[in-house]
Amino acid sequence: MLSQEFPLPEVLRIWDSLLSDITRSDLLIDVCTAMLTLVRDEILQNEFPENMKLLQVRIKILSISKYFFHRLVFSPRTIQA
Repeated sequence: MLSQEFPLPEVLRIWDSLLSDITRSDLLIDVCTAMLTLVRDEILQNEFPENMKLLQVRIKILSISKYFFHRLVFSPRTIQA
C-alpha cells in the first residue's frame, strides 16, 4: 500500500502509523483522500491523461507529513472530537 507513491522511509512511516492505528482502514482512506484533496484544483482543470501523470509522479514530491497533517485537520472524526 502506497509503496509506489512514496520513498521507502515515508512508506515505513505510513505502515508504522497504519499498524499502530486502531482504525487502520480509516487512516488509509484519509491519507488517500488527503492526497487527492491537496491536488484537487489541478485535477479539476486537467484531462484524464494529465491527472494520471499528476497522481503518479507529482504526488511523490509531497512529504507524507503533509498528508498526515491534512488528515488530522480535516478528518470528520477529528472535527467531532
